[in-house]
Parts: sequence; C-alpha cells; structure tokens
Amino acid sequence: MPVFIENFDLSILRAIDSLNIPFLNVIAQGFSLLCEHGLLPILLALALLVPKRTRRVGMAMAVALLLSVIFTNITIKPLVARPRPYVKYDIQVSALLPHDLSFPSGHTSVAFAAAVAYAATVWRKHRGVAIAAIAVALLVGLSRIWLKVHYPSDVIVGALLGSIYGLAAAAIARLISRKFPKLNLD
Repeated sequence: MPVFIENFDLSILRAIDSLNIPFLNVIAQGFSLLCEHGLLPILLALALLVPKRTRRVGMAMAVALLLSVIFTNITIKPLVARPRPYVKYDIQVSALLPHDLSFPSGHTSVAFAAAVAYAATVWRKHRGVAIAAIAVALLVGLSRIWLKVHYPSDVIVGALLGSIYGLAAAAIARLISRKFPKLNLD
C-alpha cells in the first residue's frame, strides 16, 4: 500500500484503539457476524429464490455473492496479500482474529454485493427497505474497522467492489428475466 494510505489507515485505527467503549464493541461484533462466511446473505438469497414474486431479487443477490467470492476473496486478496492490521502493528483487536488476508474486506464486499443487488432490484417499489439494506451493509463495513480487523481502506474498497458486483448482478437478473420469461423471474 502507498505510504499515505497506510498512514491514513493507521491514524484511524489508532484513534479507535484509544477509545474503549465496550457496548460499541458488542454492537460491532453483532453487525460483523451478519456476514460471517457470507452465511446470512446466502440464506437470504436462497430464501428469496423460492417465491415467484421475489425470485429475481434472489437471483440478483446470489449472482452478486458469487461475484464477490470469486473476485474479492479468491482473486484480489491473494494478489494484494495485505496482512491484517493486528499482524503488522500493535493494535488490540475487539473480535475473533481472522487469519486470512486483509485487502479488500470480504465481509464488506459480501454485505454491499447483497444489499446493492437487493436495492437495485426493488428500488421502485420498496425504497425504504432498499435504503435499510444499504445502511446495514454500511454498518457491517464500519464494524470491521471498529473491531480493528480491517484497515479503513480495506473496507472502502470492499464497499466499492461489492456495489459494483451488486449493480452488475441486478442488471444480469433483469436481462435474464427479459430474455427467458419462462423462468418466472418477475
């Protein structure tokens, strides 16, 4: 990472490290757990695939999650190979220690991929729920910084990538529903 990004990241993590607010640690752990191994977004996508009226949303979310795993976790993380902040610096972590690489944040990528795919698919009819989904994804990302298991730049890039995956997946689901109406995706 460029030095100015490393300095930016470290200054934020040290500022958080100087704060000791136990109830926020618990809240952050809760939001972080929402995307542990992608389990909740995967279950939501599968549940939305079942009813005909939510099938397109479920498909968009499933495709977005697949894109996130392939590109964020399998491709980019090993290429960049950035160690976690607590591995490189003396920083107290407020969560279970993940032992994989740091950049970009997989939790944040998955959260934004699912939320943006959902929001892009239901925006016209359910704006309030779409905004809530994005807000939860944002809180998942912020929780990863608060718990000090990711650098802020990991989370920012994870959110951007997840958003791209979500928008692409919503477009793919829309295209498939138009090209193959017998799949009942609408």
